[in-house]
Amino acid sequence: MNKKIFILLFLLGCNKGDHSNDLGQSIKDDAKTGVNTSSSEFSENNTSTSDHQKDSSVAHSEDVDKVVGVEGKDNMNNTHLQNLEINDIKAGTGVAVEAGDRVYVEYTGSLSNDSVFDSNMNNGKQPFGFNVGAGEVIEGWDKGLLGMKEGGMRSLKIPSSLGYGAAGAGGVIPPNADLKFDVKLLKVVKRSDNFDLISEDIIEGTGKEAVKGKSVTVHYKGTFINGVKFDASYDRDEPFTIKLGENRVIAGWEQGLLGMKAGGKRKLIIPPHLGYGTRGAGSIAPGQILVFEIELLEVKN
Repeated sequence: MNKKIFILLFLLGCNKGDHSNDLGQSIKDDAKTGVNTSSSEFSENNTSTSDHQKDSSVAHSEDVDKVVGVEGKDNMNNTHLQNLEINDIKAGTGVAVEAGDRVYVEYTGSLSNDSVFDSNMNNGKQPFGFNVGAGEVIEGWDKGLLGMKEGGMRSLKIPSSLGYGAAGAGGVIPPNADLKFDVKLLKVVKRSDNFDLISEDIIEGTGKEAVKGKSVTVHYKGTFINGVKFDASYDRDEPFTIKLGENRVIAGWEQGLLGMKAGGKRKLIIPPHLGYGTRGAGSIAPGQILVFEIELLEVKN
């Protein structure tokens, strides 16, 4: 296995999946098999700091008091947590991260000699999403992103005790290695949020209306929330036809196409539970927010 991929999987606490490179095939496979995923975007695990993490306290940050309160602040006496360095390169203006939130980020990870061992930033890769405080990532991430605001960019210098410790990882991260991450926070989803489908008409059509029971032919482009394209029917010059109401595509499409008129173009922002949920699809990792621009070409009886 490619060493960078191994490190990414090790860092994220994910299982290796069987990913293809063509979501168009994934959409078609769903149409063929009648699969419709509607699983929650959040982990079923308790997202407060869990027993298997190394410590229950929170690293220093100007926003720590707001996030964990006095009790959490009183726990910050361990040397290894004091050594977690946080520097906001760009202050965000959106929602602040708290334990229990789901976040989507881009990042670059490097060793103390500045050699990069992994990155999904500015290289055409999808964002990484995880539940903060659930032990899905190294503790330096769980602690270091608290208080960060959506739209911000943060540098984390993580001591080995909050990274991979004496074991290292994958032959790429040496034992007892301190790590540096530059992290861009794209999206924060609160556990309490009713994050549902967002629909915006770019062009209003004037033809027949898309309703349940009708067959519709569309062109589409799909991207992640960082703008990276994962599929487009335009690239294949191959429009896609489905019959609405048969649940043979993701729920976000079934709901989002209703009411469109032929000749129109619509943007859909689809949360994971209306997309591919916790299983992912093809090259799409589990839990991704999807953005589609869909052009309705024809509505048939």
